[in-house]
Amino acid sequence: MEIQLQILTLALTSPYPIIDPLSKLKPEATTQEEKERGNQIAIGFLAASKAHHVEGTRILWKNNTFTFSSHHALRNFGNLSLTFRDQIRHINFRIIAKYYDDERRIRSVNANDGTRIKLKCALRLQENTLSRKGYKSYTWYQLIDFLEALRPPYDPSHPKKQTRPRLLPGLKSLRIDLVNFPKDFLMFPDHDLHRLAAHDLGCTLEELIVTGLPQDERGRKAMMDLTGVVKDDGLVIKAHDTYIQSSGILKLQPDCMLQAKVVRAWKHLASEKLEQEGAALPSSNHHHNHHDATIPPVKAESGHPDSLWRHRRTVWKRIPLTRDSDQRTWAEFSRTWGNMLEDYVEEQDKDDSDDIICEECGEVHDPFSDHDF
Repeated sequence: MEIQLQILTLALTSPYPIIDPLSKLKPEATTQEEKERGNQIAIGFLAASKAHHVEGTRILWKNNTFTFSSHHALRNFGNLSLTFRDQIRHINFRIIAKYYDDERRIRSVNANDGTRIKLKCALRLQENTLSRKGYKSYTWYQLIDFLEALRPPYDPSHPKKQTRPRLLPGLKSLRIDLVNFPKDFLMFPDHDLHRLAAHDLGCTLEELIVTGLPQDERGRKAMMDLTGVVKDDGLVIKAHDTYIQSSGILKLQPDCMLQAKVVRAWKHLASEKLEQEGAALPSSNHHHNHHDATIPPVKAESGHPDSLWRHRRTVWKRIPLTRDSDQRTWAEFSRTWGNMLEDYVEEQDKDDSDDIICEECGEVHDPFSDHDF
């Protein structure tokens, strides 16, 4: 039996993320390299016997990572048993921007790195109404649809008096690759993005990675909204585009460095300071993240190096070496500001916890709220 389980594990574990499981794969959502890989797992093992089907199904959903290029493929996961969905810890969204026009014309824009790309537009029927006339983008609404799919799926057999679990209750980290979201071109994200990230899915993840955000005010607003899904002391990472789609071809971009920060790490200092004064952290100072105050922060990681900072309060996190690297290295972050501390500077080694106290009103505020990330 042990040997059979080892064979099943090897046969049903893919070295690469499985794209759009339980759905038909779209060629325009895959790179040329991904198209040439062929079958990544021996799915036929599940039909060998009842025992192979039971054990193999458990191994399939537990040992693999998954990439979704459409929210429909993500919603199909609701057909899986909660036993399997609860085992998934990480998923990847590959959101390729969709554009619509009622005329046949070519629209080319500058990508975030300055590359000139031609946007693929779906032809829409002309109507005698101005509400759907002209060039339209589905970009931010696509992101909203993906987040909507993570909400609790409908289960008629679930007890009515109990809260329905989310689509992936055990999810700890999420990567969102935005494709063809050019800067200085899109509208501001809809309020529903804030509602989903900061309210419906607020404080549910330990880590969020976002690539391909527009490098403008719209991108910064979207990033601010998305950080709402991360727990206190959680890690948020952003990087340049992973993919660019031009002329209907999805192209992987060269690897690059990333930016990282720890969100709401200042709350730990605020709680300590207010406890010393016999007060509680005001609920109005939860910034844009309105959630249950009983949700615990992300647990501190162990095994990190000793800090050189003697007075400044810091927190350690393991971050990827580059955007697409599987290897991670230790990085130290300021608890007050959330930014990464690269070099020790003796002049800056001072207790900066007073920075969370507003000089004007004397209340606790997020010192990072007015800074760009």
